[in-house]
Amino acid sequence: MALKWALMTKEQKQIAGFAVFCVIGVLYMGYAFGIVPALEKTAETRTSLEEAEMELGKMRRAVKSERAQKDRIGTVNAELKEVSRELLPKVQDPLSWASELLGRVSREAGVTLTRVEERGVSRKNIESTHFRTYGVDVSIVCSYFDALDFVQILRKNNPYSIISEMSIRDGSEMEVHSIVIVIEWPIWHDDDIEMKLDL
Repeated sequence: MALKWALMTKEQKQIAGFAVFCVIGVLYMGYAFGIVPALEKTAETRTSLEEAEMELGKMRRAVKSERAQKDRIGTVNAELKEVSRELLPKVQDPLSWASELLGRVSREAGVTLTRVEERGVSRKNIESTHFRTYGVDVSIVCSYFDALDFVQILRKNNPYSIISEMSIRDGSEMEVHSIVIVIEWPIWHDDDIEMKLDL
């Protein structure tokens, strides 16, 4: 049913014009109050989504960093535990630990170990709240070169050993001397730390 504009009465033309105007009005209202806000809301949602994705990325990096830090702390704790177990004197009986170590070193160096005497624990040379210095006087009988071997073997077996003093007394023979060495190690200031490390 095609209407011809020329055959329409004035009243029909007015109704058709009003109908077209209403359709245009409805379309405009739909566009202005429906489509435009929906598009704006979509843009806001897209922006919010992008911000959320950025925040999620930051959070993932933070979690990854935290895991890496926890892994590093675990590694450091394991290394600290191993060093404490193998290379540091025990708080409960440091003299036995030192005597055993020095006995092995003297046998390997081929020197005669005559005495290991405890000097005790002090704070000298340590700038830590967790460690103190444990020292012993060690008397050996050997040549100069054997004494050097003794010190090198000690340092190889225990890099935390500190030679703080050495005195050489002439012995009865030209090649053999009585040598006193003061050896120190870092030691935990109390056994609570050793217990925490499960040593």
